[in-house]
Amino acid sequence: MKGSMHNNGMKMTILVVDDDPDARSVLKRFMEDLGHEAREARDGQDGLDAALRERPNAIISDGLMPRMDGFQLLRAVRKNETLKSVPFILYTSVYTADQERSLALSLGADELIVKPATPKVVWGK
Repeated sequence: MKGSMHNNGMKMTILVVDDDPDARSVLKRFMEDLGHEAREARDGQDGLDAALRERPNAIISDGLMPRMDGFQLLRAVRKNETLKSVPFILYTSVYTADQERSLALSLGADELIVKPATPKVVWGK
C-alpha cells in the first residue's frame, strides 16, 4: 500500500463505494473500528456526488457497479481539480487480471486489491 493511504494517527473520512450493501457495511464498520469516519455510496455516480460534496480523505471503490463503474469513477476523480489528489483504492472481484491492474494504476489508482481480501489487507494493516 502506498504511503498516501496511511493517516499517521489522524481521523480520516473514508468514502466506501460499492453496489453490494454487505461489502459496504463490512468496510464501513472496519474503518469506524479504526477510529475513522466512513461514508457509503451505492455506485460510482453516487460516489462521485458524495466525494464532490464532502471531499473524503480516501476512496475505496468496487470495480463493477451500475451507472458508473469504479474505473469511470477513478477517471472522474482524477480529472477533478478538488479531488485529484485523494487516495483511491479499487477493490474488486471482477477486474483481477494484470491488464486491469495496469489500467487502474495508469489511471491513477493507488492500489487495486482483489476481493475477498480482508479489510485489514485493504487498509494495509
